[in-house]
Amino acid sequence: MPVRFWILRLLVALFCLGFAFFWGRSVGGRYVAARRSTGSVAWGIRTTVAGGALLWVAGLDSLAIVTYVLAAASWGGGFYLGKMPREPEDDLTKEIFPDD
Repeated sequence: MPVRFWILRLLVALFCLGFAFFWGRSVGGRYVAARRSTGSVAWGIRTTVAGGALLWVAGLDSLAIVTYVLAAASWGGGFYLGKMPREPEDDLTKEIFPDD
């Protein structure tokens, strides 16, 4: 396989890791009623397509296996960060509208 395809496969592997992280974050995040809940489905489809693209030419090789293991770990890290409580936002009402 030419080197240019390996560079593209590495790029697709990095995309797969990033998509898996954001998929885990969207699954672990709090549900917001005003937002449609299609975010986790979209990230899951992106991750699946990027993971499948790794198998297109070379098949199941060491790069694909390492990418899948790291994508699972990335998903877990995103899920963990999505479940962590967020810091409360600053209340700037007193500074913007001071009591005279």
